[in-house]
Amino acid sequence: MEFALKLVVNVGILYRLMFGDDALGDLNLKMVEVARKVGAASKFTGSGGAVVAFCPEGTSQVKLLEDECQKEGFVILPIEPLPSRLNEIDLKTLQIK
Repeated sequence: MEFALKLVVNVGILYRLMFGDDALGDLNLKMVEVARKVGAASKFTGSGGAVVAFCPEGTSQVKLLEDECQKEGFVILPIEPLPSRLNEIDLKTLQIK
């Protein structure tokens, strides 16, 4: 999981370098900043106006994130990951050799 968190952070940095803060927007950057403030990983959704945050430390960290988001006027909506819809053939084509 540590690798995944580093990857999320590095992609965020890459986006900032590629597109610049003006293109990403102050609001989007603020959402990422709020999530990182409590130690959560966050990622741009791609459409703007939302980020996905992951709290690896569990419910106490989620509560901290909720409190910080409320202070900033952000709304948190929990997501429910769904099982993969990939079949065995799809999964085999994605395997790293």
